[in-house]
Amino acid sequence: MTTFHPVKNINTFLTDSLKNNLDIMDKHNIDEIYIGEWKEGNKHGFGRFWKKDYWYAGQFSNNLPHGFGAEEDRKTKKVSQTKYKLGVKWGE
Repeated sequence: MTTFHPVKNINTFLTDSLKNNLDIMDKHNIDEIYIGEWKEGNKHGFGRFWKKDYWYAGQFSNNLPHGFGAEEDRKTKKVSQTKYKLGVKWGE
């Protein structure tokens, strides 16, 4: 299993493609995009996930965010490092 380490500077982690995919989704009326690793038909490993007002890049386990990652809520424009345990934020 690959170990994921938290990012020291979130701005160096983000790429234009992460934010641009949200604009593409608006333009083409797409609900969700996932690019990443799969296991038995489930999001599992490292991946990037976009919904209309949100994106997350980090680790997944059985279709749920699990481990370290980064996310942005487009409504608040807040970008943060996160930790999840089977889809639930932890350690905050």
